[in-house]
Amino acid sequence: MIRENSDIKIIELTSEEREEFKKASAAAREVYRKSVGDRGNKILDGFEAEIAVLESKKKNK
Repeated sequence: MIRENSDIKIIELTSEEREEFKKASAAAREVYRKSVGDRGNKILDGFEAEIAVLESKKKNK
C-alpha cells in the first residue's frame, strides 16, 4: 500500500543483508530492552516473533 500511495522508496534487503543488520543492531536492541521495562520488552518480543513468521513464510515460497 505504501508503494502505491507515496513516493517513498522501499529497499528490500537480501537474507545476508538482513542478517548483517540484525547483528549490527543487536547492541541497540539491548539498550532498548534495558530501558523500556516489561511492556516494551513484550512489544519487541511480539515484533520479533512476527518477523520470524514472515521470514519463515518467505523461505517456504
